[in-house]
Amino acid sequence: METIVVANQKGGVGKSTISVHLALDLHEKGKRVLFIDLDPQGNSTKTLDQYKTFVPASAMFLAGAAKDVEQKPFQLIPADMELIDLDREEWAIMGELKKNLAILDDQYDYCLIDTAPTMGLRLTASLIAADYVLSPMEVEEYSLDGLGKLIKTIFGVKERWNQDLEFLGVVVNRFNSRDSRQVTAFQQLAKQYGAYIIPQPIGIRMSIPEALSDGIPVWQLGKTKTSARVAGKEIRSVFEKLYAKMEVA
Repeated sequence: METIVVANQKGGVGKSTISVHLALDLHEKGKRVLFIDLDPQGNSTKTLDQYKTFVPASAMFLAGAAKDVEQKPFQLIPADMELIDLDREEWAIMGELKKNLAILDDQYDYCLIDTAPTMGLRLTASLIAADYVLSPMEVEEYSLDGLGKLIKTIFGVKERWNQDLEFLGVVVNRFNSRDSRQVTAFQQLAKQYGAYIIPQPIGIRMSIPEALSDGIPVWQLGKTKTSARVAGKEIRSVFEKLYAKMEVA
């Protein structure tokens, strides 16, 4: 099983949108997918509710909890409010997430972890357990300011705890190609961070939240709506670039 963490310390940048669509796309490719929602807001949990197990995400920081997770082709370990307290726990529990994922290693092909907008214990534990990390962001001033700190955190974990961690890059989300300010910011971002930036941005599409509220990926909604077809094409174009890096068959 390969583990992909979707992370950004800034909220509202589309972590849940990207992680849910990536998980569903991998599932459509015939992959066995485990999804862990570590954000107590539970946006991903609401979308994927039909797939949830009775084991809450906070339990993944307890020794051996993964033994109670049912094996299914697509399984959600849902967010719960106990996650809020985890960042105040002793850092000794940080390694339990990786140990629990090891228990499930032969049951799934991919694990997606949707993280909260924080730089605390949950994010660090996720990066320690991960094979890959992906960062959605918007080209807004506050998001740009935090990107350098996030990249520093990722490579700090890589150097100290997880040398095999690979940074897949930054996905620019909710991009308005008609906004000259955003276009300029995107160009500056690409110039400053180069290969870390996925060259295909994802535009602002009302069909995306509509699809998520229905519990389906936007490309399924695209069978009847033009905007959804465009959104689905953009998102899958991003994923194809990620799959090339990950060597997904």
